[in-house]
Amino acid sequence: MGDQPLVQLAGEHRDAVHPRVVSEPVAGHADLAATGPEQHSLIEIEPLLNWTFKLRDQGRRPRQGTTHDPLQKRTPVLARFRLSGCCGFAGPTSGPLTRLLVFRQQHPPGLCRSPACPNRGVTLPSGRLLRYSKPPLNIQDQLQQLRDRGLLVGSDDLALNALELIGYYRLSAYWLFFEEPPASGETRSHRFKPGSTFEQVIDLFNKDRLIRLLVIDAIERIEIAARSAWVQEMSMKHGPHCYLDPQLFRPDFNHGEQLEQLRSQLQQSNETFVIHYRQTYSEPELPPIWAMTELISLGTLRAWIAATELDSKTKVARSLGMPSAQVLNGVLHSLNLLRNISAHHGRLWNRLIVKRLPKIKKLQHLLVLEDVDEEGVQPSKNLYNYLVVMAIIVRKVAPLSTWPSRMATVISPMPSEQQEAMGCPVGWYQQQIWS
Repeated sequence: MGDQPLVQLAGEHRDAVHPRVVSEPVAGHADLAATGPEQHSLIEIEPLLNWTFKLRDQGRRPRQGTTHDPLQKRTPVLARFRLSGCCGFAGPTSGPLTRLLVFRQQHPPGLCRSPACPNRGVTLPSGRLLRYSKPPLNIQDQLQQLRDRGLLVGSDDLALNALELIGYYRLSAYWLFFEEPPASGETRSHRFKPGSTFEQVIDLFNKDRLIRLLVIDAIERIEIAARSAWVQEMSMKHGPHCYLDPQLFRPDFNHGEQLEQLRSQLQQSNETFVIHYRQTYSEPELPPIWAMTELISLGTLRAWIAATELDSKTKVARSLGMPSAQVLNGVLHSLNLLRNISAHHGRLWNRLIVKRLPKIKKLQHLLVLEDVDEEGVQPSKNLYNYLVVMAIIVRKVAPLSTWPSRMATVISPMPSEQQEAMGCPVGWYQQQIWS
């Protein structure tokens, strides 16, 4: 390998094909090996069999004597990178680099969210990426593997039933909480903390299920209340078919596309009210706004409300206990994500929600805040904050609802470490909103 070219990537390194990390120095590259593993690692890009890549000079014309013809390589290419951050990638080493190596063959997307990482989660901190080769295990062997890793099992019948009906993989997201922290270079230890039991795992799974069902309950109330408020405001001000008029919505709203989607939904619907409208009325083609909103999702409803003129959508926001239309839009966006996770039976209890809640000044004393780079103090992405906002809105739209106290009843008996993983502050259940 000593004869092979060395390449340092600069600029848009996210365009690189996915690299493989070489954990030990490579003979023939003394300049890289001499830097020491504590500062740099060698990155070997998968043997480039017939992979075409080209040199680009960042928009400048090539100097005389250089070429931009595509290069064909059948040998590994090495590059030197600093390792740091969640995936071990901090970017290329510094130095005067005039050309950019752009690979046409793209690496597969991964899970890493580091903006500097070209692989988005597929790069290991050390060692080579491997082909997945783990064989499937039957239920009995799955249980034995858990025992071998230190998990105590009180009832084989309970454990085998859970593994069969829930699944090893789904449950692994819950017993991860009971595992020892991973050692350096590991993603997880696969060793359970002393005293951890299968029954604790199932209890956490069931708690998460109850939280998920209550979240669906609250979002149902919130969505219906938002529909009703928007329909009442728009219909009283502009008439029953007001949503057909593009002049009532923002110029950048894709009004025509939204109507086409509604037409498609109407054609496919066998709802009684849709059939009645088609058989009874010749025009307008689409039903009145109060019927139309029964066909759209929460995400689509949010888009229609956001496109409405400011005065009307502000009234809708305040009817739900939110201070402004902008805040309501952000809240509905977040709740729509929560709804989708819950509807697909996803884990909620310790999840960091992708869409951060907007800053709500009048609720800051109830929310858990964190300092976010370049954004200042913002609500954390832990589930607890979203539950707070749901409790506030439910109390506004359904004053007699016991939803807040029911949620508190589910969460408050959970171990403090599990509540902390949800973002719950100390003594949260003593606040009035949960009573």
